Amino acid sequence: MKANYSAWEVQRKDFPKDGSSEDKLRYLVSYAVLAPSSHNTQPWHFKIADGFISVELEQSRWLSVSDPDHREQTMSVGAAIENIILAAESFGIKLDITIKRVGLQIARLTINGSFKPKTDWTKIIKLRHSNRTKFSTDKLPSDLLSALKSIRENDVTVTLIQDHSQKEVIANLSVKATKQLFGQTSFRSELATWVRNNWTQKYDGMPGYSQGMPGPPSLLAKLIIKNMNVGADQAKKDAERLMEAPLLAAIGVKEHSIANWINAGRIYERICLVVTQHNHNTSGVSAAAVVDKTNHELQDQLRLKSIPVAILRIGKANKPAKHTPRHTAEQVSD
Repeated sequence: MKANYSAWEVQRKDFPKDGSSEDKLRYLVSYAVLAPSSHNTQPWHFKIADGFISVELEQSRWLSVSDPDHREQTMSVGAAIENIILAAESFGIKLDITIKRVGLQIARLTINGSFKPKTDWTKIIKLRHSNRTKFSTDKLPSDLLSALKSIRENDVTVTLIQDHSQKEVIANLSVKATKQLFGQTSFRSELATWVRNNWTQKYDGMPGYSQGMPGPPSLLAKLIIKNMNVGADQAKKDAERLMEAPLLAAIGVKEHSIANWINAGRIYERICLVVTQHNHNTSGVSAAAVVDKTNHELQDQLRLKSIPVAILRIGKANKPAKHTPRHTAEQVSD
């Protein structure tokens, strides 16, 4: 196992059941770092003390061009928070979350008792990954649909979309948004910063294989993306992937706020984990929600009752996908 993939090797047997509260919380952060994040930037930092974790935004990993208001970054951190909470539940530890912006800190997780665990989320967290390959068009099993319908969080909505015409609306707006984004030199430059070749030794970013790119072409990917507008090709591919997926999930918030973005990120990860638990796959295709104009058009054309902040496609992948690099818990905490 290469060092930049070793974070995925966290073992349940290493949980310090007889250790201090701080020891246990440090172990739980090992699951936080396995969360999905925009461009695999992993924009989080954790300060751990006896009994609580302070969760912070890592400014050096902020996508200032594509995410000027820190929404995507905060949602990514929300996904990491969800992993900590569910991993804690797997060991019978109850964590309370307090959401409040104090400097770079946006949340605090505090131990508040214990209980008998019902689900071992640690195995599922380790299995989860984004799969951007083609999905089977087969309908999803009813038990998975039921599980997805039960997912909710305060002021966050999940709209499940199976209708062909509604998927077409999302696909068309995704094309429009993707072309607009790639038409900006600053966006392509920022994106290229996080593109990696398939033999990368870095602990973050997107290796070419995560987009279905073979090894040799991945060596040129950063240069191509920065200097050429490949938006039309990417838009076409994303639209095809959206249309073929048997289910799309639009995650929305009642209003923009740090608390709602954190909870939207938690819901995003919970959906991914539930889908993984049912042996299916997910990947984010959120361009239409990122660009303001297409975001408003999504709300209008789909008659959504909330502001869309992320779109997930859900289905059964035809090909397996690999994990992407991760910083270890030790590298992102103190």
